[in-house]
Amino acid sequence: MSGNRQRRRYDDKFRASAVVMLEAAGYPDKKGALEQTAKHLGMPATTLHGWYNATRNPPPTEVRSEKKTELKDLLRNEIDYIFGAMPNARPDASYRDLGTVAGILFDKLQLLEGKPTLIVELTNLLKEGSITPEDILNEFADTPEVATGLFESIGLRAVEISEA
Repeated sequence: MSGNRQRRRYDDKFRASAVVMLEAAGYPDKKGALEQTAKHLGMPATTLHGWYNATRNPPPTEVRSEKKTELKDLLRNEIDYIFGAMPNARPDASYRDLGTVAGILFDKLQLLEGKPTLIVELTNLLKEGSITPEDILNEFADTPEVATGLFESIGLRAVEISEA
């Protein structure tokens, strides 16, 4: 059995799509986004990181821009569809489930457009000291899973905060 592995070749469109997927996953701000995206694509994280940082065979700027535009259009269409489907989807899916999906897609669209997401904004306010974790817990008292998700995304546990 030979120890030589054939090196995989990636075309410009694949590399551009991978980098855009990485951006939509919240990289570099979201912990674990690089590893998760690389795993999803079945490729080494170091290769994807090199493409993202333009240190190793980066995708052409125009192809990357084209792929980003395509993904933003797909996300906008999906968000429009979800909001249009909400009234009729109630028997099959909860309004909350549809709203959650729409929120996730909206956050990805914000990331691709270089705008902050709710999580990024709240994280920045926490770091600045403009708000406290207790403020967030109070604000999201009716939807504690939102607060929990925010705290987890920045490496905190809501239980630790509520006990403090």
